[in-house]
Amino acid sequence: MQNLTHLDIDYFDWYKEIIKSKKENEFFIKQDSLDSIENRYKEYMENFDSSNLILIKDSIYSKNHPELTSCYKSKTKKVSELITKIKDAQTTETKSKCQYCGINRPKTMDHYLPISLYPEYAVLAINLLPCCNDCNKKKDNYWKEEGFRGILNFYIDNIPDEQFLVGNIIIQNNLPSFIVNFDFSMIDKDFSNIVTAHYKRLELFERYSQESADEISEISRQLSIYSSDKTVDEISKLLKTDANDLQIKYGKNYWKAILRAALSASIVYLNNYKKYVE
Repeated sequence: MQNLTHLDIDYFDWYKEIIKSKKENEFFIKQDSLDSIENRYKEYMENFDSSNLILIKDSIYSKNHPELTSCYKSKTKKVSELITKIKDAQTTETKSKCQYCGINRPKTMDHYLPISLYPEYAVLAINLLPCCNDCNKKKDNYWKEEGFRGILNFYIDNIPDEQFLVGNIIIQNNLPSFIVNFDFSMIDKDFSNIVTAHYKRLELFERYSQESADEISEISRQLSIYSSDKTVDEISKLLKTDANDLQIKYGKNYWKAILRAALSASIVYLNNYKKYVE
């Protein structure tokens, strides 16, 4: 879980270039319409800069102008260019992992303020965040609770260099299960509220548990091949080192790092890891 890099461009110029390429959007090239949407862009940018997106007013376009959403959905050359620029601005690590979940590759773009509710922001670069298809579908039209945002925004939220995820290994039916919980003792309360809502909406604890079966099997296989002659303490240290390396690369709360740390602390797993190779 790491911050993403947002584009520093003239967002409204991009909007005008995109709609000019679409005949069905002739209405939005009229000056009064442009002025109205430009004001909406200004509102977004002002609240983006102050990390107060929750203050953005509801859209007046959500039901009346579906052609605004077509600016994005039709994937014109200019839209494709914008998406490429957003992707290219990211680091190698954030290109390889969806920051919403840390599980899949980010092959889609999430409209942080949902496109169906705020169609005027359909092609606003700072409203587009790389994410995976699973997270995009689970987030859907959701982005806030009453009074606070319910999804992390990796452009503006200051992702802390503190670990707030903790994991445990429980043996069930002779197989190790990965259980994840929060530890917010070192985390700001407002941020922890967003994190809690984010993980709940995207079902991350459940997804980590499901993904962990294959991951534990692969870890066990690697240990069986390369560490069969090592002591329990040595294997524990290897897993801790792997966990630390992954945290440096992908962030303190990367689920695979949390999993390895949990395995390194599980005496039952360390004594029986060879049994868990599929």
